Amino acid sequence: MKKILLLILPALMLVSCTEIIKESARKQLAATAEITDIELKGSTIDIGIVCDGCEFKNDEFIYYYTFNEEIIPYEALKENEMMLREEFKRDLQMEAIAGDEFYSLLKDVDGKITYHYTGKNTGRTFIITLKMPN
Repeated sequence: MKKILLLILPALMLVSCTEIIKESARKQLAATAEITDIELKGSTIDIGIVCDGCEFKNDEFIYYYTFNEEIIPYEALKENEMMLREEFKRDLQMEAIAGDEFYSLLKDVDGKITYHYTGKNTGRTFIITLKMPN
C-alpha cells in the first residue's frame, strides 16, 4: 500500500501544481484583457477597422473589431480568409518564439486568440480563431 501511495503522490502533486499555474495564468490574462480593452476600445487599428474592445473568457482572448464595408468588403475578407489566417498564425508564432509573456500565459492555459470582425453596415461577422502553437 505504501508503494502505491508513493507512486501516486507525485502525480497528484503535479496535477495540483498544473492547476495552480493555469488559474494564475487565467487571472493574469483576465487582468490583461481589462487593461487592453480600455487602451484599445475606439482606436483605429487599420484603414477601415476600429477596435471595439477585448475580453478573456473560457481560455479564449477575444478581440472585437468593426470594419467599414465600404473600404473592406465582407466578400474580400472571406476570399482572403486562408491568407489572413496564415498571417495571424505566423505573427502568433513569432511572438510566442520571442517569449512574450502574454503568449506564454495563453500557452499555460492551452488558450486561443480570436479576432471577431463585425461589418459596420450589415452586421455580418468574420471570425478567425487560432490555437496557441506548442
